[in-house]
Amino acid sequence: MVRKTVKDEAIITLIKKFPKMLEERGHKFVRYADDCNIYVKSSRAAGRVMESCTKFLEWKLKLKVNRKPNEAEGFGVQPV
Repeated sequence: MVRKTVKDEAIITLIKKFPKMLEERGHKFVRYADDCNIYVKSSRAAGRVMESCTKFLEWKLKLKVNRKPNEAEGFGVQPV
């Protein structure tokens, strides 16, 4: 039997807030176990969304975000 601590419950609650935030902002996204793809229409929008999501995940949830240069791409935009 796995026992959850109060800290585990708090983390789970916060992680559930991330998809809610994306839905409230009207973003299309797919969430996997520890990964999330967010779909936007332009490179500029991708940059804005990447910045706001990174702040949310790192500051509120204290999670590390992998920041590869080609991760923030708009629909139909090729990596440079």
